[in-house]
Amino acid sequence: MKAKWMLTLLGVLVLASPVRGEAPAGKTGWVDTERVFKEYHRARELLGDDSPLVRQKQEKEAELEQLQDELAARQKDLEQKALLLNEAALRTQQEEILRRQIQLRRLIQEAEVELQGKIMAVTKELSREIAEKIEEFARREGYSYIFRGEALFYHDPSLELTDQVLAELNRGHEAVPASGE
Repeated sequence: MKAKWMLTLLGVLVLASPVRGEAPAGKTGWVDTERVFKEYHRARELLGDDSPLVRQKQEKEAELEQLQDELAARQKDLEQKALLLNEAALRTQQEEILRRQIQLRRLIQEAEVELQGKIMAVTKELSREIAEKIEEFARREGYSYIFRGEALFYHDPSLELTDQVLAELNRGHEAVPASGE
């Protein structure tokens, strides 16, 4: 009895499993997500060269560079005055410069960590938006699978959906051609 039940179960599994090499039901496509990130209007707004995040980074870099320049000038000044100072005064000023160098390194590290955190948060939000649009597109257009092109060893160019996905993402934000084009 048990053997008959096992054979029946095995038969059902064999009949229900797809034939090797059989294509999955529905349409399949792939998307170049790197290109989507580069060309998605929101990614350009939030992470592009003119974005508030990049401007904030540039301002912080300028501030830190000014501190580095001030510290270098102080170091140079101390080197020039070294022969005029007594040993205790020289050591005190050297320790102060060293303390400020350590403080500056810490400020640089904190700024980098803060910036990376902001970039990661924005990237996560953009990834979520892109994934939602791809899912909406897939459902509406009848796709069973849409893969990330970067994850595939081979992808048939005729199955690429990058342009269609970008059109969805950028709808209403199409680039306005410059005058004379």
